[in-house]
Amino acid sequence: MTDRERVVAKAESQLGVRYWSMHTGPKGSKSEGFGCAMLACWCLNQVLGTSYYGSCWNLWGDAIGAPKYNQGGGQFKEVSAKDALPGDVVIYFKPDVSLGYSTSASHAALYVGDGKVIGAWGYGVPGSGYYMKGGSVRKTTVAYQSLGGAIRYIRCTKLGKGEPLTHSKLATYVSHSPNHSGKRNHKIDTLTPHYMDGNLSVETCAAIFRPTSRRASSNYGIGSDGRIGVYVEEENRAWTSGSSANDNRAVTFECANLSGGKLSDACWKSLVKLCADICKRYGFKGVYYCGSANYSKLPKGYMLLTMHKWFQDTDCPGPWLSKQFDRLAKEVNAAMGAKPSGTTSSKDTSTKDKEAFPMEKTIKVKADSVNVRTAPSTKTGKVVASYSKGQTFVIDGVRIAGGYVWGTYIGASSGQRRYVALGPTSIAGV
Repeated sequence: MTDRERVVAKAESQLGVRYWSMHTGPKGSKSEGFGCAMLACWCLNQVLGTSYYGSCWNLWGDAIGAPKYNQGGGQFKEVSAKDALPGDVVIYFKPDVSLGYSTSASHAALYVGDGKVIGAWGYGVPGSGYYMKGGSVRKTTVAYQSLGGAIRYIRCTKLGKGEPLTHSKLATYVSHSPNHSGKRNHKIDTLTPHYMDGNLSVETCAAIFRPTSRRASSNYGIGSDGRIGVYVEEENRAWTSGSSANDNRAVTFECANLSGGKLSDACWKSLVKLCADICKRYGFKGVYYCGSANYSKLPKGYMLLTMHKWFQDTDCPGPWLSKQFDRLAKEVNAAMGAKPSGTTSSKDTSTKDKEAFPMEKTIKVKADSVNVRTAPSTKTGKVVASYSKGQTFVIDGVRIAGGYVWGTYIGASSGQRRYVALGPTSIAGV
């Protein structure tokens, strides 16, 4: 189901609700009733996670950039009638008026395709609170109430052209967060489970991710009841791990947790099923866990499991889930019948590089300063940053080279592997 289909479905769910000017009251609410533009805005907001409401004047003013009535900040644009798609908004005008003035708009309805609209139409004499007796949300032809005036189409700029949604069929709840970067700049090859640090439902987690001020999201949420919610489509980069490099390639999950960070059996089973489903849909054999974000160790055809705390100063995914990544890899692979080469354990047994091995650790700088380099060498490693005394950073592995022990990690902004000399091989700290 596309976003546009969902917008239309929202409109269809309100058929029969009474007309109430400038009002937003969904079916079943205590103050049930919709104004014409309010219905269109409500349907779009429900699907896109936006919070825009305005009159038909405001909608048209936003589309044409009229400064006095433009309250949407460019969220709408005009499109031609031939290019109109379900989910676009139809604006009606009084006869013989200039379309250059937003106040010329007199009505709005939601276009649902095939020359039809769903709108809140007012009829009869006004009642209390601008409730028009006999008025209601109805489905009719586009030209039903044109009254000889012009008809124009506008489109919410956050609404796509009807592309299929990119999420698992295992999901039973969808509530899109506006907090994402749009299309990814890297193919999906990573899975990053997080914990909610609380026993939240998928609906509560969605509400947390809905405000733009939150500036956080995930692709999925999984409740303790095992239900799976979608917050950001897989094709888009969610804001979950504090690392552009990781989030551009990872599908991310927020998992509800019980006391001590433990996941319920239902949540765990859904996490395993969802990981396996993603692997299958993207053509991977299974998942791999090596205890670090070291893609050089990733067997061909496998997705890498990564942790939030490797990229940011946090304990996420919590003490319990952090110890379950090896188990997660084994259960996902068992569900897919996968037999990965190498190991899924955090104990690195590969023979490719005996001098490099994973070690998740927070380092506190004791020297006056230490340099961050592009390679584990004081000669060839270019200095790209530095840490001062008292600052901390998190490494995901160490390497012995050139007489030094080097801490290594993936740079949050660059997405490239970085190296910090922890000291000569005879000293294990800074």
